[in-house]
Amino acid sequence: MENTSSRAAFAPGSRPARMLGMLDTAAALAQEGAEADLPAAAADELGAEITALAGRIDRLHLAMAAQAARFAASGALARAGRRNLADWIATTTGRPMAEATTLARIAEHGPDYPLAVAAAHRGDLSIAAVGAIIAAVENAVPHYPADQFDGPAEFRTACEEHLVPAAMAAGVTLRDIRRLGAEILSRVAPRTREEQYRDRYATRGARFAQSLDAGFHLEAWGDEGSALTWRSAVEMFQCPPGPDDDRTAQQRYFDAMMSMAEHALAHADTAPSGGGARPHINLGVSLERLRDTDGAEPARTDHDTDVPGSLAQALASDCVLRRVVIDPVTGDPIDLGRARRLFPKRIRDALLEHHTTCQWHEGCGVPARWCQLDHRIPWWRGGRTDLANAQLLCGRHNRLKYMREAAHHGTAGTDPPGGADPPGGTDPPDHTGPAPPMAA
Repeated sequence: MENTSSRAAFAPGSRPARMLGMLDTAAALAQEGAEADLPAAAADELGAEITALAGRIDRLHLAMAAQAARFAASGALARAGRRNLADWIATTTGRPMAEATTLARIAEHGPDYPLAVAAAHRGDLSIAAVGAIIAAVENAVPHYPADQFDGPAEFRTACEEHLVPAAMAAGVTLRDIRRLGAEILSRVAPRTREEQYRDRYATRGARFAQSLDAGFHLEAWGDEGSALTWRSAVEMFQCPPGPDDDRTAQQRYFDAMMSMAEHALAHADTAPSGGGARPHINLGVSLERLRDTDGAEPARTDHDTDVPGSLAQALASDCVLRRVVIDPVTGDPIDLGRARRLFPKRIRDALLEHHTTCQWHEGCGVPARWCQLDHRIPWWRGGRTDLANAQLLCGRHNRLKYMREAAHHGTAGTDPPGGADPPGGTDPPDHTGPAPPMAA
């Protein structure tokens, strides 16, 4: 592999020659420390030395990225026959492509992220953390809402102001930063996140095509809520492969789908009587997010997927609640409360006595026994969990209700679609206060 930069010759006394001489001296001193005897009492001091060296190396990387930006702007990449800066760094310095990509990303976008770069110069952020922040925001820039921000620069600033302080918090890992970055659009532009969700739901579809040789092709596409339901349902029929299982991952997934279909056929006469219960989905959502409070933590599934507010509200309308206190930095649970069904069975039984189909105000023929219970006035807005405030909605209309309200009011779950609101009330027992519940 080509690697010419480390052995390049420079005029004696020039800035590059002096710089490289200092680095050679520093490397020799570090090697001397690595080879010296280590008294037991000096181990902590050595650890501090390693940490300090890492910080200085990150500052060198920042300087190298700035130099790389000037190098690329000069047109030298084309003369060197390289397709991009990351490729040039990897091939000429011998750096792994992941590291080269981080340096190239900082070279290209560093001036757009002054808070992150300044934190790295101070030693508060690693070079990898800066690269992760830039990558996350740049992935979101093509989707930024032009009606909420005065150009991409203002959007980048808003994102950086969210991510940099969170990334500098004690105990935050690179994985945590990437997770926060993946949610950045939900944090700074929740309305846009809602619109994207509605668009994906509106363009949902599936295609089943059977070929002349009796084979078939199944294709489906849609929104994240449908993905949650589908994946959870298929996972019920999956198990880890045994030692003699030579199926591919795709074949195991196919077989799980077929097991699910066969189970439905085998229990076609009894399956709908299961009370309309959903496949098991774990959703972590705070009361602040359910109430659409600005800046609230996004709702997140146990697959680490954030979901828009209206979908969280739809999933929480008929669920099992568990109070969970979450560490705001790591996302780990600190305290768990007991699980409790939001609607007692007697309310479902009473509604099934009087309704045979979904109670959607525009009409729906889905059998009532397949439907989910829904609060006409959501419980997180004071609606009571009683018969007067309950209705049966199929899964499609339960979600459509909250999507329509989010689009109409800018705040999901404020008023039921059509009809008079029943009297308000209090939150369900044992589920009041600020602690985030889990909707399953």
